[in-house]
Amino acid sequence: MRVEDNFIKNKRLQGSLRNATAHGYNWWDGKEESKNKIHELIKRVWPSHDYEGFEYWVNEYPVGEKMDWHNDKDEYAYKHFNTIIMPAEGIVYYTHADDVEGGVLEIANGDQDIKIHPKRNRLVKFKTGKMHRVTEIKKGKRKAILVNAWRKKPETFKVKDRVVFDHEL
Repeated sequence: MRVEDNFIKNKRLQGSLRNATAHGYNWWDGKEESKNKIHELIKRVWPSHDYEGFEYWVNEYPVGEKMDWHNDKDEYAYKHFNTIIMPAEGIVYYTHADDVEGGVLEIANGDQDIKIHPKRNRLVKFKTGKMHRVTEIKKGKRKAILVNAWRKKPETFKVKDRVVFDHEL
């Protein structure tokens, strides 16, 4: 696991990432020319890799929201074949953590869960197949770009190659 503050040094890229959107689940093979600023982030995290590609999305949690314990997986394979296929690793990159209370990323780790507080321009890289959650947002704004690195393209993106929404699974 890796936690790095001040991950993006370039202020212009930081600003672009703060405004980044990604509707639904998105796929990029990491080899094609980058088409958006999230691809630029992926290239900075994995400048060289042997992954088949990357799944990414953006989450913004309003006050009162949380994410229960879960592990990242190929949602299509799970829903249709009851098979759990997990990514190799993933990241959470915080674009906003303004005056936020709550919204803590908790990662299961035996008897002692790892707790990582949201902080703007913080990168958290971990095995997203491990159980994790986000605690309730009590105050402020928490927005993050999430990316999973896959050794084999998930079934989710065999349904539709680029952008996939939950109702399409």
